[in-house]
Amino acid sequence: SSGGGSVSLSPSFTSSSTTQCVTGNSFTFTNTTPSAPIGTTYSWNFGDGTTSILASPTHSYASAGYYYVSMTASYGGNTYSAAGQSIYVAAIPVANFTSSFASSLTYGFNSSTTVGTGSIASYAWNFGDGGTATTSYAQHTFASAATYNVKLVVTSDAGC
Repeated sequence: SSGGGSVSLSPSFTSSSTTQCVTGNSFTFTNTTPSAPIGTTYSWNFGDGTTSILASPTHSYASAGYYYVSMTASYGGNTYSAAGQSIYVAAIPVANFTSSFASSLTYGFNSSTTVGTGSIASYAWNFGDGGTATTSYAQHTFASAATYNVKLVVTSDAGC
């Protein structure tokens, strides 16, 4: 305690979100420490081996997973800790499928999609002839013998 009275910091922060996909993720951490005096310094640990000394940093994660973000504020030789926050960086699903001949112009398409974390929330098939489906397994009959570009788009429960 100094002659000018003591300072007690209660550091805090918010995050722009707690879940993002690994591709293009960018978390903004906003320092919400009330009444921090001029000269207060900050130290962030993003849980992936990287740190920052900015008051309100932005950080991107290279790998999917769970991370624990912590922040401390220092002033007058004392260090104060904020409540940490868990961040989830969701994996991108790897869309894949197999097809099998059923009969005549009818084929079955079975998703063999994988996702490192989470689960698949939706399937969107496009059979290349205007036909679509939204299930993990779809059977489709084509109007004529030809080459079709069949496409499967999957979305994880985290929106990736």
